[in-house]
Amino acid sequence: MNLQTEHCQLIEKNNEEKFVLNHGQILSLEKDKKTWEINFKWEIVKKEGNQNLGSVQLKSLPDLMTVEIYYQHEETLMEMNLMEELLSVSIDYVFNVLNIPRVLITVRSIEFELIQLLKSFGMKLDEKIMIGGGVFSKYVMTNPSTQSNQTLKMRSSHCVYEQVLRFAKCEEGIRILMQTGLRLNRDAPVDILRDYHYRLGVRDNSFKLYIEKTSWMNDFGELLVVKKTKISDFIYLFQMQFQDGLRLDFEFISLKESREALFSETLCRIILDKDQLLPPIAQSSSRNQCVKQPTEEEFQAVLNDIWWNQIEVAKALYREEVTLVGSLYETLLTEGVTKLLSWKVAMKHEWKIDLGRKNRWLKRYLPDTIYQEYLLLYPTKSYGGIWDCLFNMKTFVERQAREIAVFLGYVYDVEQGERVSKFLHRINSLPDNASEFH
Repeated sequence: MNLQTEHCQLIEKNNEEKFVLNHGQILSLEKDKKTWEINFKWEIVKKEGNQNLGSVQLKSLPDLMTVEIYYQHEETLMEMNLMEELLSVSIDYVFNVLNIPRVLITVRSIEFELIQLLKSFGMKLDEKIMIGGGVFSKYVMTNPSTQSNQTLKMRSSHCVYEQVLRFAKCEEGIRILMQTGLRLNRDAPVDILRDYHYRLGVRDNSFKLYIEKTSWMNDFGELLVVKKTKISDFIYLFQMQFQDGLRLDFEFISLKESREALFSETLCRIILDKDQLLPPIAQSSSRNQCVKQPTEEEFQAVLNDIWWNQIEVAKALYREEVTLVGSLYETLLTEGVTKLLSWKVAMKHEWKIDLGRKNRWLKRYLPDTIYQEYLLLYPTKSYGGIWDCLFNMKTFVERQAREIAVFLGYVYDVEQGERVSKFLHRINSLPDNASEFH
């Protein structure tokens, strides 16, 4: 197929179209154009005088979603003011005929006029590379008509990794890139909503730029909402939620002031260290995240908190202090009952198990009957529902505490729970505006 521009003809030259295997089946172009390998070449002939000006070639990259455009004698084409129309027809052919969503062009980094032309088309710098001692820049562009649809499909972990690594490499102010978080924890459940957490060691003179001028976020996709947290004067956390479902956390750390903060996580992996500033680190392990065996004093303290907070919740219920009830009851569950259940699970795994932040992976390890009983301790919206949960909690707590006490050889005070339970019933039976406590 020959192409036309205002001043040139692009004459087809031995174009190759190769089918690729997909699960053992050869696909036709009609069935799926995006599985086609592209290798198209045209001679560029100026209409006036039939002068041969070189060639243009289109080749698909291994991801089969990107086509790279190569121009022969691009300096001559720029001098003759023909590059703009050739770019236009090439990009249009890739997007609208081949239906490939992404184009890439590699140019020498000193070709400033050509780079400005690429930018005028909406192309963005992807990365800089060294070829034969020279510096080259790769510019990419995504078809605007498909971009909005693509954001709805979550990027693969490999794509995210490449985007973050490319960003860190291209940014002169970023010297260190480390990955931390759940994706390094082998005990963490795998699901599509897992976050990506990176730490970026930044030069002191660049630190404020990343904190105050946040246009760099737009390079990673369509933002839904961003949460910015100041951890210290020299550490800021940006938590970015994108429309395609991706959640990306960047923790910027000033290398001059807070380099030691890079290693505050036990789970970490060095990805990039431009200046070789970091010593080798041991293989990441979640061992420090494991549930620790309580001492008898810690065991008794948790039980004491449970009984005490039950009374506090009961008093707030009587006064109809709804916000206080919610806060106290949440503490009662998460710091009391849930703590007991974490010990129950961990002791059966020899205290070598990580249950995640706030013991969020309990469900994976508890018997279903116990887990369902635990869920019933989460109250309905009514005051009566919360009272029912308080009364049921006593039996549930006693059963778990007895088992833990026997296993660890600790003492369990049965009478304490009984006394508190009776006291709760007395509060519950009080009339409104009571003047005496019976």
